[in-house]
Amino acid sequence: MPQYDGIYALTEIRKLDQNAKVIVTTADLQTVNSTMLASLKTNDILVKPFDIDKIKDTIEKTLRSQPEVDMAKKALVVFTITQSLLKISQSAADEVGSRLYAKYGCYFSDCLEHPEYLNNVLTEIFGNSAAIIVNKIRQNLAEVEDQQPISNFIKSLSK
Repeated sequence: MPQYDGIYALTEIRKLDQNAKVIVTTADLQTVNSTMLASLKTNDILVKPFDIDKIKDTIEKTLRSQPEVDMAKKALVVFTITQSLLKISQSAADEVGSRLYAKYGCYFSDCLEHPEYLNNVLTEIFGNSAAIIVNKIRQNLAEVEDQQPISNFIKSLSK
């Protein structure tokens, strides 16, 4: 059975989600590992001996750290997806939402972080016509498509 260390695991996590919140716990933090962890953008590093109050504070701080700008961008993406689907029909919006949840356990609000889920579901339901919906979403987000994380969303959705 292969053995992997935390740095390898975090590297793999970052390949999947650049914005995942990660708190590292370790018994021993060497300078090399500290530098590597910093480059992998950990939210925090906790070193033994662990203080339960510090752990609680760190978790609360990390969970609260989503900037309002990101929440506004997420809301904009949700609104754009919903409106694009509602222009087709209410049942189209309902079906896409239902399949997102059934296949991936996510909602429209998760699509900013996981545009590939939306792309897969749209293609599954609409086939080649999914490209028309994707183009409509892209057009509606044109004014902000140069902003992160919306530019990543559009690039991933257009694949």
